[in-house]
Amino acid sequence: MKANNPEIGCPPPHPAGTYPQQTDSSSLKLWWPILSGQAQPGPWQVYLLHLLARALDDGLFYSDEIKARLSRELGTGSADNGDFGMDMYQAREFLTRQRAWVVNELAAQRLKLAPGSFLGTLDWHDRKRTTSCEVIEVRGNHLTLQGNRGRATARVTYSAARLEELLRDQPQKSPPAARMQAQALF
Repeated sequence: MKANNPEIGCPPPHPAGTYPQQTDSSSLKLWWPILSGQAQPGPWQVYLLHLLARALDDGLFYSDEIKARLSRELGTGSADNGDFGMDMYQAREFLTRQRAWVVNELAAQRLKLAPGSFLGTLDWHDRKRTTSCEVIEVRGNHLTLQGNRGRATARVTYSAARLEELLRDQPQKSPPAARMQAQALF
């Protein structure tokens, strides 16, 4: 996703001409390379992403509200157009992935964990206590942990944001030694 990180904060220039209406199938063909990280958004996609981000930041949530606002701003006419709705859906998916990537990247920078980092006893997502937790692999902003559950060895992979959340929850439900280890990370 790092390659697909257009600057959405500052308004991009309005592309020339009118918004290119897509059919449902061509919208997916247009957005799939962008969603999969194989292509960069074009001028109209960047502009649509900017308008969508602004609408979401203004508190709009429901697709009908967003579609009405974006079609008004883009001058596409009726907001009932299913083809435009599909374009908007694909743009929202991209923006959601991009924002999740940013959150995970920032969490990874805050945690600064590397293979071999010892985390001690943790209660994982399934609420089972796992002792001797250690980071065994780091892939981008995802970390694989390994620990012991009785005699069994358990492994789990978390996004950095989820691991950060898990570590913040530890002080309320862990013994004093684990609380001190988790608090030392923050």
